[in-house]
Amino acid sequence: MVWKQLLLVSCLSAAMFLSMLQEGSSASVGVTQVATGQEPQEGVKQVFVPESDALNFLRRNGRRSPRPPQEINEYARSQEANEQWRWRGYNGLYPPYPSDRRRV
Repeated sequence: MVWKQLLLVSCLSAAMFLSMLQEGSSASVGVTQVATGQEPQEGVKQVFVPESDALNFLRRNGRRSPRPPQEINEYARSQEANEQWRWRGYNGLYPPYPSDRRRV
């Protein structure tokens, strides 16, 4: 029962402490700036961009660039090697993992 009271007191004190803070030192915008519509200070970076700029960026950069042929061939070779390794392991010709080999 004591731990419940301790938890309740700590939660209430944390809530009271957070409510007493006006503005944090993080990148968030303070309540007074949002309400009055003031410009951000010189030292503060603007976190959000206007919607039109974001849409233009997504329109230009929305599609992924195609992979170069060298990368495509490398991927196909690795897939083929993996498939051959699986077949050899399943056929019983070789153990699937080096740790499964018999020790002489």
